[in-house]
Amino acid sequence: MLHRLIHGRSGIVCDWGATVPTNSTGGYAPGCIFVHDDGAQGAQLYVNEGSYASCDFNLVPTAEGDNTLSGTNTISGALTLSGATAVSDDITVADDIDINFGTDADTALGFEATARVLRIETVAAYLRAHGLSDRFELKWVAGQRGKPGINADILDATEATRMVTDPDFEILGTHATSDDVTFNAEGGITLATDGADGDGVFLLPHLDANQSAWSQVTWGSDQETEWECVIKTGAAITTSIVWAGLKLTNTDVVITDADQAFFRYEDGVNTGKWQAVYSIAGTDVAADSGVTVAVSTVYHLKITIDSTRVPRFYINGALVKTGTALTTAKDFIPYICIEEDGASSSRTLGVRGQAISRKFA
Repeated sequence: MLHRLIHGRSGIVCDWGATVPTNSTGGYAPGCIFVHDDGAQGAQLYVNEGSYASCDFNLVPTAEGDNTLSGTNTISGALTLSGATAVSDDITVADDIDINFGTDADTALGFEATARVLRIETVAAYLRAHGLSDRFELKWVAGQRGKPGINADILDATEATRMVTDPDFEILGTHATSDDVTFNAEGGITLATDGADGDGVFLLPHLDANQSAWSQVTWGSDQETEWECVIKTGAAITTSIVWAGLKLTNTDVVITDADQAFFRYEDGVNTGKWQAVYSIAGTDVAADSGVTVAVSTVYHLKITIDSTRVPRFYINGALVKTGTALTTAKDFIPYICIEEDGASSSRTLGVRGQAISRKFA
């Protein structure tokens, strides 16, 4: 039995009983407080966060003891949880708001909306993670273990020519030489073409057998492969082509690979915006991403292929294109490339790193 206590101008504003109201027949006003006098600890105080008609009573969380949150709860200001807190739905924390652990905020977890970065910070403490991933994952920080070069220079018998190079990646391309890759003083590496029309520098996994897992592991369209990179455009992007992603051969020409999924920019094509390119058994789609390429700008490019072989393209964390299923199982090669298209001077591309993963078969 319900015991109505206080009536307001819009209905009942305070009540109690053994059953939390769920419909409008009781006449509960928005903001009505209901005391669940038969409720367990942590589930005794509710508020109508809906309207008179919807009667949406939600549990009011408390700061101490054992608490259970269910339904939709909005909490503003500082929230401190102690004891056992059971949550039966998603928790949404606003952009640029931290979750702090420890009485002195020893560790903070937050999402920076503008940069689209998940940030984990520890203050005078260690960060520890246990367990293995259920996927095979590789991460490469450009310049961390040497710089990529032409494969012949790695094997050269002359000490003055022979170079200590990155163990995972090499470069190819028209007129490309090892000096076309330099360490960037701000971090990462810079690829630079030689200055003539058609020149290019292609960054790809080592082709030598058993040199790197980047080339020896297959990155199949049938294995839920995911790839991403962070690059920075040069001070000039006219008369240039930038492309990066999952392909079968090292060419930016869309119609060459029968199956592929990659990003492509060419000055004068698609009004200077990134294209999300995917091909299915020779049928090519070069979709407009809606993102205009700018000079001296950092781009986070990501491609995911789901269990139904559907590719999705992301730029700086935003989904820009969902493709259709890649019907044929193909093993891709990850590329990052800069080319000249009629240029009379060198074109550059900064590379900060890339990552790739796939499920275990």
